[in-house]
Amino acid sequence: MTPLEIRPAKRHGGNRLGRLISNGVDKNTPRGYNMSMRKEIKQRALRRLRILEGQVRGLQKMVQDDKYCLDIINQSLAIKQALSGVEDVVLENHLSTHVLEQVKSGQKGRALKEYLAIYKLSRKK
Repeated sequence: MTPLEIRPAKRHGGNRLGRLISNGVDKNTPRGYNMSMRKEIKQRALRRLRILEGQVRGLQKMVQDDKYCLDIINQSLAIKQALSGVEDVVLENHLSTHVLEQVKSGQKGRALKEYLAIYKLSRKK
């Protein structure tokens, strides 16, 4: 498996939540996670990921060719920024679809939990 391949998710246990998550259903959305990513956002995310893939290949080549360490670090930092851009696009989709749907359907408590989870994730950067 190359470094860019994504490994399949591990199977969850026999509990209901594990089965829901395994089947692509998120417990935090009002009717389960059954919405697709918005088309334009999906296209933006995929474009950014293709660019990122090229950057990672370039970084591998730099290491193989024994390029100057600071140049490698600069490329690595550019990759981190590009990955952060992908996260931003996916977050935009999540807020504008799933969390907004929670608010519209009167599940403000769940929406608040989502906002707090997003906030906690942002602090880990």
